[in-house]
Amino acid sequence: MRTIVYIFISLILISCNNSDKNKKNSSNEISGKFEVLDTSNYDLSTLDVKGDIVTKKFWKDSKGENIVLFSKKDHEIFVYHYAIEPDSTKLIRRIYDFTEEGCEYDLFADFIDESITITDLDKNGLGEITFAYKLACISDVSPLTLKLLMLENGEKYIIRGNTLINMGNEVFGGDKNIDPSFEKASPLFLQHANKIWASVQ
Repeated sequence: MRTIVYIFISLILISCNNSDKNKKNSSNEISGKFEVLDTSNYDLSTLDVKGDIVTKKFWKDSKGENIVLFSKKDHEIFVYHYAIEPDSTKLIRRIYDFTEEGCEYDLFADFIDESITITDLDKNGLGEITFAYKLACISDVSPLTLKLLMLENGEKYIIRGNTLINMGNEVFGGDKNIDPSFEKASPLFLQHANKIWASVQ
């Protein structure tokens, strides 16, 4: 009888160990699907993109290969997130913004290169795109409109505000408005966004 009890307990312990291993392996498989790529074999000229491409990023995640393209045309900026599927290409999200047309002063419609990152902060196997840009049509030393966006699988999270101007004895600008959309995201998203925002001021 004692032998049977020992065998039963041993089987339970083995089952628990295997369950723990499976959970760990499952977690590793999900996080392991994300990978930032240096290049893509996909022909970018086949994608429907307005303006001139100024920056591009590639990565793999649980959805497959992904491409994000940043383009400009005069006073307009565009961002395109494409998922490359075996038999087709799917547009996941398009972002469009602009400053006033026919600006006769100093025109700003520029992405901030150092703000552009591809991450998987919440380890869910889906890549996040973070980027910031400046927009303005000004004739003096004034704050520029500043926006920072994070995109994940088509969802958008945004911080709006303007740049900080430090004139020595006078400091102005630096407004910052965090959109409620961040409340629905992992806290890691806002931590990352705040860090990038501070670095581009």
